[in-house]
Amino acid sequence: MKKNILYLVFIGFILGQFLISCKRQELAEPAIKKIISLQITGTTLPGDTLEFVKNGKVLLQTGFASFALSTKVSLEGESAEVQIRRKRDQLVIARKTIIAEAYNQVLTCYYDGQEVYDTLVDLEIKGYSGPDELEFMLDGVLVGSGTGTTFPSLKVTINKEKKRQVQIRKKGDPKILLDYEVLGNVALQKLVFYYDGVQLLDKIELGAPQNPANMLFSASFKSSVTVFSGPVDLVFCKGSIYENFENLPVTSHRIELNNDGSFSKNFELPALTAQDIADKLHYGIRLVKRGTLIDIPYDLTNELRPIYPRSGVHTGEITVSPGTAMLMVFKDSKSVYATGPASRRGTLFSLLGVDISAYFKP
Repeated sequence: MKKNILYLVFIGFILGQFLISCKRQELAEPAIKKIISLQITGTTLPGDTLEFVKNGKVLLQTGFASFALSTKVSLEGESAEVQIRRKRDQLVIARKTIIAEAYNQVLTCYYDGQEVYDTLVDLEIKGYSGPDELEFMLDGVLVGSGTGTTFPSLKVTINKEKKRQVQIRKKGDPKILLDYEVLGNVALQKLVFYYDGVQLLDKIELGAPQNPANMLFSASFKSSVTVFSGPVDLVFCKGSIYENFENLPVTSHRIELNNDGSFSKNFELPALTAQDIADKLHYGIRLVKRGTLIDIPYDLTNELRPIYPRSGVHTGEITVSPGTAMLMVFKDSKSVYATGPASRRGTLFSLLGVDISAYFKP
């Protein structure tokens, strides 16, 4: 019996040593390497080469300002760090992490010379500035300019879930006309504006008339004439296309205007009737003192007699497109004619208008 117990103890001891030996051998085996497929896309400055480094070894490097690179990478652990550095001075400008569990992985790198960003947003710019050149800045740094209706589309480097600011200013003037917020989680964004030389308008939503046979009409006005005396209305005139605009009879259609450049309340302008069209009638516009039909809104105390009836008349046809909207921006000007025949001498107050609705249509 005693011999049997000793035998069993001996067998247990041998079996224990065997298991420990197996365990040690198992731990001594090297970690299994995993292979992943790595793609790196992005942009950098022209002529500035970037290197992507793991454990001191260069995996990839850029050859062009816009790049899409790929390689196979082995990982011994659960994850590894990829350093992004400039080749010219070996400065590490960012660090990214790759993991062993996913075979296909993509790293993005958009470098603007100062910082590496995660993504790129396309900012389409559509607007009007007349003869003035406008400058566009990204967080205070000049990135483009344009004149008239020709403006650059910007590639904005940004981190997802973050925001950056695009500012607009007139060239030579540090005053910021507009701050536009760019969102990092929207790939395509649009900036639409209208600049009249004084104010910049954006974020205007075109409405639609309740009666689809009408046209929605709204207008802004800001006087630049020193003898202006408001408040004012716009009155619609209607008459023969063969008559000068100043001779068109006024209608009952009227809009109250502000003098701060803000837009008036929407007004539904009726379309011309079939009989109007047959009679070759059209609409015109006249600027008048509030509540009057033809009185011009200017202090004439020290002026040459005004040239009636042309003063305050917009010399352009208002064409009604049913179901649409028109946004008119009006400005005035004063011209003094002190010489020439008596019939031509006097002060002319002109009304200048432009329809900007095209800039805000989808």
